[in-house]
Amino acid sequence: MLLDVVERYLELSESEEEEVRKMAKSSKVLDPGEYVTIFEERAIRKGRKLGRQEGRQEGKVEGVLQGKRETLLRQLRHRFGELTDEMIARIERIENPADLDSLADKVLDAHSLEDMGFPTA
Repeated sequence: MLLDVVERYLELSESEEEEVRKMAKSSKVLDPGEYVTIFEERAIRKGRKLGRQEGRQEGKVEGVLQGKRETLLRQLRHRFGELTDEMIARIERIENPADLDSLADKVLDAHSLEDMGFPTA
């Protein structure tokens, strides 16, 4: 019965599957704790794999956002000169890629930082 559970619900490698089959065929009765270890190891590996995938995806998204921010800041400096720390911080807080794209498009037609929505003192 336990072998059926293992085969049905765990994604085992060929070597792990062979090990489980050998244990099931042997006359040796394993301590239930040994089976739990197999389940725990599989769950930990699967959790790590999912965590790495999520981390890579989050890293890609953050990389795209940072690239858009840097491009926008470069465009603004090129067109309007030095920016205040407040303007830079405001751009660094933008989390929506579409908002950064919209501002980058505005740079093409804006005549001043006020046209961009940045008040100047």
